[in-house]
Amino acid sequence: LAGGLPMRAMGDSLGETVREMESSLRASPVANAAGVGSTTRYAEGLLVAALEVFEQSRHLDKPYFRRGDGIDGRPGLYNPDNIYSSALLSDHGQYRVRGRRGSHAILTLQVLDAYPMVALGRNLAVIDLDAMGIQPGESFELLLGGARRSGRWIPLPSGSRALLVRQTFSDWQRETPTVLAIERLDRDAPPVDSGVPGNTATDYLRAVDRTWNADYLPMLQRLPENRLPPPRQSDVGAGGLGGQQSVSARYRLGPDRALLITVKKSAARYQGIQLGDPWFVTPNYVDHQVSLT
Repeated sequence: LAGGLPMRAMGDSLGETVREMESSLRASPVANAAGVGSTTRYAEGLLVAALEVFEQSRHLDKPYFRRGDGIDGRPGLYNPDNIYSSALLSDHGQYRVRGRRGSHAILTLQVLDAYPMVALGRNLAVIDLDAMGIQPGESFELLLGGARRSGRWIPLPSGSRALLVRQTFSDWQRETPTVLAIERLDRDAPPVDSGVPGNTATDYLRAVDRTWNADYLPMLQRLPENRLPPPRQSDVGAGGLGGQQSVSARYRLGPDRALLITVKKSAARYQGIQLGDPWFVTPNYVDHQVSLT
């Protein structure tokens, strides 16, 4: 016994899982390149992401859009030119999404088969509101799931678990954001039982740790250094947005070196470049310039 609890119970606790993850991150070679401060913020970002999604999953009967706020320490190389928000779904549920379109460049709703951050879910569907003809300043309503209904109705594919929203900006000073709200129309959603294996906050943190530190980051660290590959379609099997092209590159520069990237203007609705630290985390974008459109 230690502190009145069996060692096994302590090992299963959220606090112990946090300590194990932090210890593993500090021992990683990536920590040497990123520095102590960035490594600490990355660990904090993983914990916050796990707890936020855990809280959302407790209330599948009353979904809401959670905005991915934060200045730094946000895993997944969040694009500062995007406002991200997400709501958790059941593929058996029926939903109404209301909003008013802002004047920003692109508005997409992406249906995923996994909770954001907890796993890299497959892209099941992309709802492009611009392709629907919704104009800046216009109010709109979408109906998701259930039987076909009049209006803008979209079926929910089997396995749907989350709705990820991207509001993409090209001019932050002039463009306005979109306002969104979601409600569940069927009222018989069962409560989530935290006693079921896989449903605890500790389980969520372990899943987040596994997704990023065991699976995704090692893949990124295998990229060759100081080489810019050609653009490719985003991987929709790992949560990528269909129709989007991207480039991921890894650079190691000495203090007397600079990186110069020359890019031709494209016909895309949005084109940008952003920086990330060795943990694939967007640096503080409030106090520093870390992206360009």
